Order: sequence, then structure tokens, then C-alpha cells
Amino acid sequence: MNRITRGKLSRLRDYFQRLPAVAVAYSGGVDSTLAGYVACLAKGVDQVLLLLADSCLLAERTRAEAERVVVDHFPDGVRFLRVHADPLALESLQRNDRYRCYHCKSLIYRQLFAEAQRHGITMLVDGTNVDDLSDDRPGLKAAREMGVLAPLAEIGFTKKEIREAAASFALPNAHLPAESCLATRIPRLTPLAADTLRKIEQMEDFLAALGFAGFRVRMQEDSILLHVSQADWSRLADHSLRTKIITYFRTIEVSRVSVDLCCRR
Repeated sequence: MNRITRGKLSRLRDYFQRLPAVAVAYSGGVDSTLAGYVACLAKGVDQVLLLLADSCLLAERTRAEAERVVVDHFPDGVRFLRVHADPLALESLQRNDRYRCYHCKSLIYRQLFAEAQRHGITMLVDGTNVDDLSDDRPGLKAAREMGVLAPLAEIGFTKKEIREAAASFALPNAHLPAESCLATRIPRLTPLAADTLRKIEQMEDFLAALGFAGFRVRMQEDSILLHVSQADWSRLADHSLRTKIITYFRTIEVSRVSVDLCCRR
């Protein structure tokens, strides 16, 4: 770990030490994992509550892995809770317009705050970093309106530095590809529905079982567009593996499967 990252990590510890007890909006991604882990080191596990928003937009595979990281790699005794949320109950979210993330995050953060307050905690932090601030992310607007703190961004952590810091703690997701909610696989203005989300999850579970990582299955009317990481491009040249993929999608009545080589997340 270089000097700059070490300095930011020291400031992150100091940041948490100055706060009262905190809840962490934990997703299982490397950003919120680092925030939660350092909070535990700085404050002790009795002063930290990890909250995972559990909804139909989160794949079970992602949910299980997030919990495994806490159980296997966080300090003993850390408190971890799943907080149920039902974003599809919001008509504003079902529309799947450009404000979808804003409506979703507003709902989720309200519920995370409510759960934190039931445990006597009034401070909620998330894993936003400075690289996130350069993107068009309506969800960030919701977080700031709700008063969610972003210590990684305030201190100036980039994604690269977060991964470096996480690796120094031997956190297992330090270099894993970023995940995103299942709704991102559906074209904007295509209404969101629970059965569509589950179908996408099942397709991605199939690819994960074949050993792919960092991929997306995106819906396109009567076809599927696969976003596969560059590291896996060569695997698609294997006739046997490609046949398995084609057979699977034909079985579930997908008429056409294409591969996007631009690696758009």
C-alpha cells in the first residue's frame, strides 16, 4: 500500500473515531466493505451496525456472498442485519425512468435509517467514493438529501485506492468486479416486474456456474445481450462451452444471444 493510501486510511480511522455509533449501508461491494471494516477497527464492533438492503433488485448470489464476507472476514461479534425493502411497490420506480435510482435509494435509505434508529443509532454511512461523484447517479442525490455520510468520498478515496486498502486487510472482494442491481439489466422505460428480475437472476446464475465473473445479462426485446469481462472473451471461443450457453438460452426460449465487446458495466 502506497503512502497516499496509507494516509487516507489513517484519516478514515480518525473519521470514524470522531463519530458516535454508526450504521453502514452495506452492499457486499468493496467500497461499503472497506467502510464497514474500518469502522469496526476504529470503534469496536459494539458501535457498528451493518445493514444490507434486501430486495428483489438484489440477486440471492450477491446477497449470500455479502453475508459470507461479514461472517468470514469481519471482526467477531459484528452486528449484521438484512433490512427488507420492496422497491417495486413504488409506481415511480416501476416506470424505470432516469430517476429510478433516486426513488429506489430514497426508499432504501429511509428504511435503513429507521432500522438504525431502532438500535439507538442516528448516523448512517455508505461506500460512495470520489470516482462515483463524476458519474450521473441520481441515487447519490437521494443519499445526500437523506443525510447519509460518505466518508470515503470526503477523504478522497478513489476506487483504485479502496481496492488497495481492502487488499491490505485481505478482504476477499478487494479485486472483484463491481456489482449492480438487477434493474440495470433492463432498458430504461421498460417497466420493471418481479418475474423479469427473477428470470435475469436465473440466467446470470447459470453463467456464474460456468465460471464467468463480472458479466451482465441485459434484456433487449426478444433477445439477450451479454456483457462479458475481457478476461473471459477467450472462453467464448471454446465450442463446447459456447454450445452449453446456446442450448441453455434456447431451452428458456431466448431467440437470439449477442455478446458486447465494449465491456460496458
